Amino acid sequence: MTFNSFNELIAAAEAMLQAIPDKRKQHAELSALDTLATVKSRIINDGINSEGQPLGKYSEAVVPYWYFSNKPSNRNAQEQAKQLLKNRGYHVSYKDWREQHGLPTDKVTTVFTGEMWRSISSKLEQHDENITIVVISSNDEENQKKLAYLSSRYGDLLRLSEQEFAEIQEDDRQRILFCIDQYVGLI
Repeated sequence: MTFNSFNELIAAAEAMLQAIPDKRKQHAELSALDTLATVKSRIINDGINSEGQPLGKYSEAVVPYWYFSNKPSNRNAQEQAKQLLKNRGYHVSYKDWREQHGLPTDKVTTVFTGEMWRSISSKLEQHDENITIVVISSNDEENQKKLAYLSSRYGDLLRLSEQEFAEIQEDDRQRILFCIDQYVGLI
């Protein structure tokens, strides 16, 4: 971008400064979406926390099969509990219950029905000319409690690893540079 005068450059810079709050809001919302997608993928696909450690293993402690007959399920829970009795016997574990549903048991994924992760989103909490705050949380109380419980058990599920944080930070830096280039073309 070329400017015919210093005044044109000043006008472009002023326009950019006027746009900063809206751009900051867009960038913060995109960074929050990137954060959520990143941690969700890492936990569900790899079963590891932000430190690169496995979340753990599913419980093999046994309970009577009927304990699971009223638990959330993507299938008929009572019918699945009966099948569990037939396939595994009277005493079964949560790991058995997951296997009955065809879910992974080799790593903790924090997903059974997927409801909790579907309920998590980013929300613009505050935005003005000086500050933008975007919060990532569940949109309902029950799943927020589930997220809090799982985070207390496995560590903050929504925490980025250092590498993930650096990648999202670099994406945001590139967005900022693109914005500057759009207005003043100095980059």
